[in-house]
Amino acid sequence: LDSAQGKALDNVVAILGVQRARPGLLRGRVRFQRLSPAPQNIVIPAGTRLTGPELPDGTAIPVLELVEEALIPRGQRAVSAAVQELPDATPSELAAIPPQGVSIMPRPLLGVESVSNPEPIVRAGGQEETDEHLRARARSVLREGQKGTAEAIVAAVRSLGIQTVSVEEAPDGRLGRIDVRIGDPDLEKNPGKRQAAQRAVQRSKAAGIQARVHFLRSVYFRPTIQVETADDLDVAEQDVLEAKLKSAVTAHINALPPGTNLGRRKLESVLLADPGVREVNILEMGVFLVDYDERGSRFDQDISGKRQLPAPNRDWKVEPNENASIDLTLFPFKVAWLTARRVRLDMVVKIHPSGLTMEQAKASIKGTALDYVQRLESKDGKSTLVYADLAKALSDKAQVSELMAATLVHIAEARTETLKPGQEALLDQGERLEMGEVVAVTGA
Repeated sequence: LDSAQGKALDNVVAILGVQRARPGLLRGRVRFQRLSPAPQNIVIPAGTRLTGPELPDGTAIPVLELVEEALIPRGQRAVSAAVQELPDATPSELAAIPPQGVSIMPRPLLGVESVSNPEPIVRAGGQEETDEHLRARARSVLREGQKGTAEAIVAAVRSLGIQTVSVEEAPDGRLGRIDVRIGDPDLEKNPGKRQAAQRAVQRSKAAGIQARVHFLRSVYFRPTIQVETADDLDVAEQDVLEAKLKSAVTAHINALPPGTNLGRRKLESVLLADPGVREVNILEMGVFLVDYDERGSRFDQDISGKRQLPAPNRDWKVEPNENASIDLTLFPFKVAWLTARRVRLDMVVKIHPSGLTMEQAKASIKGTALDYVQRLESKDGKSTLVYADLAKALSDKAQVSELMAATLVHIAEARTETLKPGQEALLDQGERLEMGEVVAVTGA
């Protein structure tokens, strides 16, 4: 293998089932990258296979393979290497792969975070594969000892551009059987790709092994979410926050493992993780299955009522052979904005002489009053602000000797409510109290 050349090399590699690549294959260069400098040399073997997602017009990206060994040296972040279309594959009709069209490593490489083609990968005309590249591919075949393993099956399916695939060996304790679960949403309307995945599993499994292929069905969620923001936002700011929330929800749901229920509390925590969100309420959850007929026409089945689990959690059911999905094109979900009714609290107080400046004393008074209101217990959607309790909190924590007057200004209603000793006021759940003016006088 090391010394043979030309026809002699063709005869040597033929023993391994390898043939010299014919003219006219897609050939070009790709770039392997990582974000941080490599802690040690990272070797990328010849024969590494690559592909990419379908192009916008539905054209499949053919499988490519590395025709030379590549190395990301220690301390570096990237390396460029030559690739070509698989010589024994069915010829592709694609004239060229556009820049950034290659992005999938069916068998992930340890230490390599991404792959791309900065320049188009084009057909090489009448050029035959060089001895050097043929020799490198043959060496990769000699090293290949994983045919029939779960890893090899996953790699074979991913080489078709399919992302979601898993293999379970000996399900139910039965040796000699494997279950392969494949779940990209676009497979539901692409029978040709489903058949190709079936063939890939059969080709890569070991002899005598029974492989059952399960195509996971996508169950689509369409939430309607009501959001109260931490601050008042204009329309442009609402649009920015809405895009962030939709992105976070989509990422969370699409990342759930197959058969995992959608948890209400977890989804709420994803939304509340954004600092711009004060409160959130999931008003409604639409749940849908999608079917396609032979002509590609789409039919939606609303199963929302069947997937709501009972209290206390009220999560949403996902069956074992289903993938939870959000598709903003098929089922765009809604964000409704809850504008809290603002209530301003103005106070007149008498304070004990202290070492604080007047501004420091007022800041302490405002903080104590807000803390008191936030600790109020809600009953039937209302909280009760008691004059005497507020006065005691100010006395205990803010050096206030007397609460002389307290006024609640309901801003949207242009209504003023004056509190006196012995009185109380009700705050609705939709009202948000904010501190207004504090007039402080000193005295014993």
